[in-house]
Amino acid sequence: MKEEIKEEGLSESKYKAKRIFMFLAQKIAGLSGLQIAAVLASNGSMSAEKIAELTGIQVAVVRDILERLHANGVLFTTRIPSTEYHSVIFKYYFDEVTVLRAFRDKLKSMIIHLTKVSEYRGTFYYCPTCNRYYSEEVAAENDYQCPVCGSELEERPNLAIEFRRLRKFVDELKAKFVQTMYI
Repeated sequence: MKEEIKEEGLSESKYKAKRIFMFLAQKIAGLSGLQIAAVLASNGSMSAEKIAELTGIQVAVVRDILERLHANGVLFTTRIPSTEYHSVIFKYYFDEVTVLRAFRDKLKSMIIHLTKVSEYRGTFYYCPTCNRYYSEEVAAENDYQCPVCGSELEERPNLAIEFRRLRKFVDELKAKFVQTMYI
């Protein structure tokens, strides 16, 4: 990692922010999101048209992905008046502080959700087709049919071992969350 940082001429925190930005972009918008994030991270502020030109992705798709990244708090947008067409040009860029804040917020919400799940004491139901688990309440609301694919749900009454693993994982996430406070 140190060699990569030295090669790119970045500080360690800027390098981490760039990696997190690309990770979040891929999670939010898939491979195209990753391509767009890589172009923005390497080239700085750009218009959707320039990003489309560099990535080969259609401009409309680029704009949609940029909007999703912006809505998720990992991307900034600036408006620049255009005298040529009497319109506005949008430029997009990422900021390391904003990216790290968005990452911490997403990690925190995931920890809260997983903590609630790990403390659940009821019966779970499993969809063998989708490989998803549902609480007893959700299963009953859907007449014990998977809300995604409609398959019949199977009861999984004893998940104590899985819950111990989940609690351990949540504890590890909490430790990592504390570390992100110092990035």
